[in-house]
Amino acid sequence: MAAETISKNLIEPSSSTPESLRRHNLSSYDQMMFLTYGSLAFFYVNPPKRSTFYEQLRNSLAKILVHYYPLAGRVVKNEYINCNDQGVELVEIRINCSMYDLMNTRETNVADLIFPRRVVATSEDCLLALQLSHFNCGGVAISICISHKIADGSTILAFMTDWAASTRLSSYVPSPVMLKKLKYMAVEFGIQNPSRTEIVTALLFQCAMVATKVTNGGLSKPSILISSVNLRPLFGLPLNAVGNLLSFYFCVIEDVEMEFPALVGEIRQAKLRLKNLPKEKLSYESRMQQLGECLTELNDVSSFDVYLSTSLCGFPVKDVDFGWGKPISGSMLQSQTKDTMILLGSPGDGVEALVIFDEQKMAAFDKNENLLPFTSFNDSVKWKSKL
Repeated sequence: MAAETISKNLIEPSSSTPESLRRHNLSSYDQMMFLTYGSLAFFYVNPPKRSTFYEQLRNSLAKILVHYYPLAGRVVKNEYINCNDQGVELVEIRINCSMYDLMNTRETNVADLIFPRRVVATSEDCLLALQLSHFNCGGVAISICISHKIADGSTILAFMTDWAASTRLSSYVPSPVMLKKLKYMAVEFGIQNPSRTEIVTALLFQCAMVATKVTNGGLSKPSILISSVNLRPLFGLPLNAVGNLLSFYFCVIEDVEMEFPALVGEIRQAKLRLKNLPKEKLSYESRMQQLGECLTELNDVSSFDVYLSTSLCGFPVKDVDFGWGKPISGSMLQSQTKDTMILLGSPGDGVEALVIFDEQKMAAFDKNENLLPFTSFNDSVKWKSKL
């Protein structure tokens, strides 16, 4: 599929950042983050004509950057951000295919055409890059790549929601049934009000452990699930507070044959242990220390499989409306971290799951009989299910 660049611009905040705000110090957690981009794309079927909405996007972006001024700066020596209003990148391209063809392609390099950056960044790169992609069918995609040095998933969605609201105002213009079955199984086990994140994470984790056992010739190893948690609600901070305000909970599963409801219970208990910690123990550094202490009590740390999970189900991914309707779908750059599970909310009470495994494990995962009744597949990503 061919792609043609229409325009590429640096967009500066519409008003200068005051001198008193020019230095934004990176937290110790920010400094630990790799030079990678977090990403998300939104697909729309009924945008207005380019001549009307492209300028609105540019103008509203400049206005919203006044409030997100660190994103228009540059990182200095991994210590702070110089909020110098150097600007963010806005790219506009045309992709010679229909939007649905790209969404359903099996080729990762083609699917990633909708993003202005790849996963790995350099120290000279801008902190925020955005792209508007036009398709032959008339649909468009708007994507964001934002440096993990300053932002997490919550920041991405807060920024996109605020940008969309600014544009909209200036323009004047698993199946749920099967998910309920899984919840019922957990309730029967004694778990009160299991969330869809707990349910789906447990299902994917269970099937992932089975897939690993299959690829290891029937040999099983204990597994560790590490799940990220947004600290903003726990600290009483605004949901659009910028930065890596994350912690995580973890659970160690030594019995890989554990039944699904019991696994939901383990995840629930791990979350409760995190929430009951004093605030000073919630930092990423403190949690890493606690994880390390837990692992040292085990006989052979190297014999464990580690799975990472994160959930954006509570975030308004599908509510990023620039004035021409809500996106019909969302997407992300392919993560370079294997054994990762990312959950996105879908219409109703559904869940879309992006799961990244190596090819051999993915083949075993796809064939899991416990998973198939609850899912549908979309090969535009490594694995996507709708529950």
